Amino acid sequence: HYKEQFGDSPLSSSLTPDQMQESYRIKLKDPEKYQVVATAFSGRDGVQSVQDQKGILENLFGLLNGMNWAALAVMALMLVVALMLIVNTVRVSAFSRRRETGIMRLVGASSFYIQAPFIMEAAVAGLIGGGLACGMLLVGRYFIIDHGLALSEKLNLIQFIGWDAVLAKLPLVLAISLLMPALAAFFALRKYLKV
Repeated sequence: HYKEQFGDSPLSSSLTPDQMQESYRIKLKDPEKYQVVATAFSGRDGVQSVQDQKGILENLFGLLNGMNWAALAVMALMLVVALMLIVNTVRVSAFSRRRETGIMRLVGASSFYIQAPFIMEAAVAGLIGGGLACGMLLVGRYFIIDHGLALSEKLNLIQFIGWDAVLAKLPLVLAISLLMPALAAFFALRKYLKV
């Protein structure tokens, strides 16, 4: 195993098993069953101690989980704020064109026919915003990770987000940026455009 990991090292050809450190590391499939392994091996001949590295890293994992929940809360807040801005913008747009929509209603236009331009306007604006977000995501991935963090020798142990993960999220961002404003405009205008 040492030769597989460090085969290009000059020591790998001359090192023998009796010269290596007398320790054994295992990674459990189910880390919750650590106590079973610890009780089975502690106190045996040749076993000095059994260490659980989860205890060492517990605070770090707690911090990362807290940051994950905080990011989800900020995302939910931003979605609510975006929906409120979309609804407000569509209502202002409908209010500024109330005379035209009133005339369309009086000549017999259906509700959806009157709402369609406002829905399309919101969807196009959302799609432009989604396109800008996708562009910023690609530029950020290219400049920050590829030409910034990945080149740092201190951070070579961290596996950064790959291009495949970034490119897989772009259609989702564009779909949400198109559908969310369109649906918000549709529901906001149902009540507001009645003459």
